[in-house]
Order: sequence, then structure tokens, then C-alpha cells
Amino acid sequence: LGEFGEASVPHLLKGLQHENKSVRYACVTGLGQTGSAAAVPDLIISLHDTEYVPTMGKMVCDAAINALKTIGSDHALAALAGQLAYGYALVRSLGFGKDQGAALRAEKVI
Repeated sequence: LGEFGEASVPHLLKGLQHENKSVRYACVTGLGQTGSAAAVPDLIISLHDTEYVPTMGKMVCDAAINALKTIGSDHALAALAGQLAYGYALVRSLGFGKDQGAALRAEKVI
């Protein structure tokens, strides 16, 4: 659907609420393909969808990260930067700061 551009955005946005995680993953991916800045607020919410999609080998939030990166608007990139800052703070709060090597490895994952 993402190949249909802006016309597909309302349908893809509706799919983000679907109970099936594979459908949500596909809709997030499609929104990234549209390049629509209008999808950014909903994609930001999808950053918190941590359901694992075995057929893709990733979580829905992974697709949201890629979609935001693809869209590349200032708002999308600011959301990604915010998630990275949150992840960095989380790594530190979990005590990885005591082992510098562990902290660096964890930061690479985030």
C-alpha cells in the first residue's frame, strides 16, 4: 500500500490499531514507504509497540524506527533522537555505567 503514496496513508494509519502484530508491522512499513510526514505522530506511538513479528525477525518498533528514518522530516528525526536519549538513560540507570565495556555494547544495541 505504501507505493500508492498519500492516498494510502489513512488506510495504513487505521491498520496501526489492528490486533494482529504482522498487520501493524506491514502498515508501519507502508507508512515509511509513503514518505508522508503526516504519519510521523502515529509512527512515534508505534515506537512503543514491542511485539515481535517472527516472520520478519523484528519488532513492530523496529519497523517504526526505519519508517521514521525513511521519512526523514525534522519531527521524525527528533523523535528518533528522543528514543536514543531515552535508551541511553535507561542503559545508565540499569547500572551498566559501572562496566564501561557493557555500557558501550548496550548502547550499540540501542
